[in-house]
Amino acid sequence: MKWWLRIPYPWRLGFGLWLGMRLLLWGLSAFLFYSGVMPLASPFPEAPAALNHGLGGALFGTWLRWDGGFYYLILTQGYTATPTISAFWPLFPLLAKLPVLLGVHPLISLILVSNLGFLAAVIIFIEEVQELFGAQFMIPAGLALITFPGSFFFYAPFPMSLALLLVLLSFRFARQQKWFWASLAGLLSGLTHSTVLPLSIILLIHVLTGWRNHTSKWKWLPLLTPAMPFAGVALFVAWRMNRGFPPLAEMLGSSWGSSLFNPLAALSQLAISIGMGNFMSILKVVIIGIGLAAIFWLFRRKQIALSIYQAGLLIYLVSFTVPNHPLGSFIRYFLLSFPVFMALGVWLQSKRWLGTLSFSFLAAVNLLLCSFYLAWIFVA
Repeated sequence: MKWWLRIPYPWRLGFGLWLGMRLLLWGLSAFLFYSGVMPLASPFPEAPAALNHGLGGALFGTWLRWDGGFYYLILTQGYTATPTISAFWPLFPLLAKLPVLLGVHPLISLILVSNLGFLAAVIIFIEEVQELFGAQFMIPAGLALITFPGSFFFYAPFPMSLALLLVLLSFRFARQQKWFWASLAGLLSGLTHSTVLPLSIILLIHVLTGWRNHTSKWKWLPLLTPAMPFAGVALFVAWRMNRGFPPLAEMLGSSWGSSLFNPLAALSQLAISIGMGNFMSILKVVIIGIGLAAIFWLFRRKQIALSIYQAGLLIYLVSFTVPNHPLGSFIRYFLLSFPVFMALGVWLQSKRWLGTLSFSFLAAVNLLLCSFYLAWIFVA
């Protein structure tokens, strides 16, 4: 096992955490698939289905749910598959095309890209925790990342793991003042999902912090870096317009009733839903509270860039809502809150009993939400 010990410890730790949760979630999906405890049949006859039988169904077919079906259709049929499919971002299914060309099943290919992207994201996240806060916080911060409610989406055929990876890469390269690579990762993140846009805030802070130290005649070039996530989004929007698809905001409104950039409507709808005892809405308020606590704590720890990024992301996420689902897919999109997971790791490291209890509770909630997802209950 000497070869294993030669691998850097953050890489070994990241792989162990990633693999442990991967096996646990596969165990859950296999149990539900074979036991029949919860109905896993789709309530939507038009929803795509794949690998519905045997071990393939237990490990892969059960994960083809909700938006994952749209990415599956993009991969297998392109952007003409359904009228609403042009609302989904291109980089994730585009990367999944590569394994398909090698003969891998499309659904397995989507899950492969998602899972490998998350593995890389976990490793980079742990390395950033080590550099910013100390090696003693790597394990609890890593546990916070993989157990946080909704983190099962990192293993599903969704683009959240790829988005997190590119956000972390852009952040790391910006800290290292490698502006070309920070810009490239930022551009690609904008082609992955629009929720990466608050990344521009943290990139701008790092550019302005280091810009005065540049003496080269090209020192103005890093000023373009913060615009790269917006440039990625703009490229996709321009492509949609060129192909004759309806405006994105119009399609989101007409197809799903989405209300964009309207935080008053979103929060009022959330309050009404909480009054009705809606579990998802109550969970969202708890998550918002954790996010707010992390923002203030990071600011006091002089992690100003992380604090402002987290504040920008939280404001961005509470500006959207859809009928019957206050704040829309808030739980899934909050997974880009890597500063919160860092803060949780520091908070829960000092007392082992508190950390064990907290991570067990977080993991239990995450597994419950994953069970809902596998049973076609919308986890927003």
